[in-house]
Amino acid sequence: MLCGIAVSRLSLFVATAANTLAISTTRYTAPIPKSMKVIDTRQELNNMAGEYPLGYLDERNGGYYLVNFDHSTLAVTSDSLCEELDAVSEEAERYLEFTQRVVMSEQSCCALK
Repeated sequence: MLCGIAVSRLSLFVATAANTLAISTTRYTAPIPKSMKVIDTRQELNNMAGEYPLGYLDERNGGYYLVNFDHSTLAVTSDSLCEELDAVSEEAERYLEFTQRVVMSEQSCCALK
C-alpha cells in the first residue's frame, strides 16, 4: 500500500510539473516570480475579473498583468493568452480607427451642406 501512495504522489507531482512547464511566459522582458499566478485561458481571466471587478489588464514587459485597484499585481497571462489578447487589441484598434474615419467623413459631409 505504501508503494501505491508513493506512485500516486509521484504521478501528481509529474502531472503538476508538466502543467506548469506547459504554461510559457517567455515573452516577458522582466522575470516573473515563481509564486506569481499565471493565467492560461480566457475563462481563467474571466473568472479572475469576476473576483476582482476593479482590476484591470496592464500591458507591460512584453505581456499582460492583471492588476488590482490598489496597483497590486494579481497575475500575469501566459504567452498563448498574450497572443490572443494581442489579436483582440489589434482588432479593437482597427475598429476604432474605422469608426473615427466614418465619423470624420460624416462631419466633413455635413459641414459642406
